[in-house]
Parts: sequence; structure tokens; C-alpha cells
Amino acid sequence: MSDIIKKTLDKQIGGSHYINMKISPLEYIEANNIGFSEGNIIKYISRYRAKNGLEDLYKAKQYLDVVIKREEENEARNNKENNR
Repeated sequence: MSDIIKKTLDKQIGGSHYINMKISPLEYIEANNIGFSEGNIIKYISRYRAKNGLEDLYKAKQYLDVVIKREEENEARNNKENNR
């Protein structure tokens, strides 16, 4: 992880819902090169108890539905290509 990202993790803007976590969602997402939709799932699941409750769970579900749909389409395309 870059020093720039590490420095930005020292303070949280807009609340304290990540402060007590052993590792912040952003730190985990960046360290593992996780994509946008998957990263948002991690973010919303990590904070739902401390921030927006059920609303954050619905947001996580929306992003999960996007990832599932994308993977279903990729699998269908790969199966079609393999059956040629």
C-alpha cells in the first residue's frame, strides 16, 4: 500500500464508523486490489451496524446483485465460446 493511502487512513472524514475497526475497508480493498462493486460490498457490510443499518445492507445487496449478474453473463459467454 502506498504511503499516500496510509496517510489518508490516519483520519476519517464524515463520521467515526471506521475508526474502531482493526483494518478499515479502504485499507483492505486497496491492499487486495478489489474492484469497485466488490469494494462497495465490503464497505457497506463493514459499516452497517455503526452507520446506516438496513439501508447499508440494501446498498451492499444492490452491488452484490451487480457482481452476480456480471459473473452470470461472463459464465454464459465462456460456456458459449467453449461450445463452438
